Amino acid sequence: MIKTLIFILLPFVAISQRYTVLDTSYTVNAGGVFFEVRDVTYSTGEQTTSKTLIGDTATYFNANLIRFQDEARRMATLAQQVFNMGKRLNDLKKENDKILTATGRDILDTIIIRNLIDFTASGWVIRDTSNKSMAFSVNASGRFRYQIQGQATRNAFLFGDAITLNNYLGTGKDLFVFKTESGNYRNREGTILLRKPGGAQNREVWVDPNLDAESVEPIPPKKPSAKPKKKKG
Repeated sequence: MIKTLIFILLPFVAISQRYTVLDTSYTVNAGGVFFEVRDVTYSTGEQTTSKTLIGDTATYFNANLIRFQDEARRMATLAQQVFNMGKRLNDLKKENDKILTATGRDILDTIIIRNLIDFTASGWVIRDTSNKSMAFSVNASGRFRYQIQGQATRNAFLFGDAITLNNYLGTGKDLFVFKTESGNYRNREGTILLRKPGGAQNREVWVDPNLDAESVEPIPPKKPSAKPKKKKG
């Protein structure tokens, strides 16, 4: 009875272990009639191909026209949110003042206290046109401050995954940086990077401003492999 049950279940186990390793879609033109073809390859070596009718040349063109416009509309919506990030952080500072008045408790101070050890650790580096050391601190009045190598100490505001650096490099303009997946912080344009202590290697690199920020952030070095144990005797 048990052997029979195992025999029945084996096909289901095999199917459950199958997963997609390659999924490719492309368009083909068959005499003025367009099709979308999808090829899927599975871990078992099996392959499936599906062919979906799009339509004639006019239909294909109009479908892509709509797709282009929809994609641009989506990007415009995202860009608008990005444009407003600095303003929104400034609005949060004003909201914090109101909450402090109402409750006697400061949200930004609470965030600083919870992250104090990480941010006051030595080894922060800011990369603009070159690498420079920087440090965060809290003064006697409880103000969160930052100092870049060769620059005066200035106020900063920590929101957790976002930081405002007031009067960046003495330009009179604030710099807004946001946390990346690596734990470092970068500005919206991806041209300025704040690297945390102990993160990816702080090394001098030239950064092409036309490159995407994620593509120029070094990959953390791999941990050295364990040394083989010596055989006794």
